[in-house]
Amino acid sequence: MTGFAQSDLVGLMTSIGATLETHADGIAQQSARLSAIDLILRVLLSNMVAPTRAEIRRASFARIEEAMRAVDSAELPTGYATAWLSEVDALLAALE
Repeated sequence: MTGFAQSDLVGLMTSIGATLETHADGIAQQSARLSAIDLILRVLLSNMVAPTRAEIRRASFARIEEAMRAVDSAELPTGYATAWLSEVDALLAALE
């Protein structure tokens, strides 16, 4: 068949479950934090005048490039850079 014994698969699933359980609280806390930040950002952006949003957008590019270099240099999980860029693009679009 696949070359994996049932006990190997059970061991793998047990390991994954333990990893998720170990990190679940941290993931939940980060998710709550990001949700709160997203809410506040949406309120702030909707109340800013266009010239202020445009200036923040312009001022962000140098920091974004710096962060992109760090993302490219770091050993991050697959998909992190793509997700990060997607979020940055969404925020920049909101500033238009």
